[in-house]
Amino acid sequence: MDFGSSRTLIVVLALAVLITAAGLITARLASEPRPKGKTLFELISVAASTRSERTVRRISNDEARDALAAVRGMGTELDRFLIKALQAQDNSWRSNYQSFYKSAFAQPFRRYLSRPVSGVALRQLGVRAIGKTGRMSPRIERMLITACQDSDLLVRGEAAMILGYKGSRSPEVTGALTRAVQDPQVAQIIGQGPRHSAFEFDLAGKNLHEMIADLDRPLPAARYEAAYALRGLGSNAAPAIPALLRLLNQSEQPIRIACVRALGAVGPLACNALPALQKLCREEDSTLARSTINEAIAQIESQTTR
Repeated sequence: MDFGSSRTLIVVLALAVLITAAGLITARLASEPRPKGKTLFELISVAASTRSERTVRRISNDEARDALAAVRGMGTELDRFLIKALQAQDNSWRSNYQSFYKSAFAQPFRRYLSRPVSGVALRQLGVRAIGKTGRMSPRIERMLITACQDSDLLVRGEAAMILGYKGSRSPEVTGALTRAVQDPQVAQIIGQGPRHSAFEFDLAGKNLHEMIADLDRPLPAARYEAAYALRGLGSNAAPAIPALLRLLNQSEQPIRIACVRALGAVGPLACNALPALQKLCREEDSTLARSTINEAIAQIESQTTR
């Protein structure tokens, strides 16, 4: 075989390998769920949609679920988008595509957007995506603190809610929340809770470590829900005993009682909590509360958990 024939054979074999690889990739992509949305913005927009928005936009629940799963699996690219979205400024363009993409406003979003989007829409989407995914980092927390002073009510209210359920107890977060809830409309948004159909946020702890962390969140409702969730873990919640004991000194009775029930559910492993529970029982004015505490004490003193 001469040199020319050898080169032709190599080219043919290389083309065969490329065609086979392309076929395998195509088959794999065809077998995987394809979330609706061509750009990252559109994908997040589907993932962060509420029930009413899905109805109007004709997005199926399966499409929304697949999009949310895809977004949750993203790494630094999602974080970069969320931070840029929260930093988006209000702009004065209308619907002129050419002027939009030439504007300084659009520069950070060129790779994400296929159509003009307003600054407030980006900030709303950024906050909602954080609530949907439960994404939190020190930098995102700082951006949410700033968002609590946003000119848009939804951005302010949802940012405050997320901080209350997933933020730290730092003075900056506490101060931002204190200022935010002075607005009755923001307080109303927070009071609806993250699982309300208007938000459908996923801010609850997914495992024991996250539930224990949630016992120290800024909002009382977040601490109550964490204690309530720990009760369902039974004796597996034993590592949460120190955090639950700290919350027995809370001024909010519902939180105290939720912690009492969680300690009772742990059973004999929570025997070191007995002195604190007995002291609390003597101090409680409510007959119902004392009855709940005595029941928890009985569970702990028993040889088996219920």
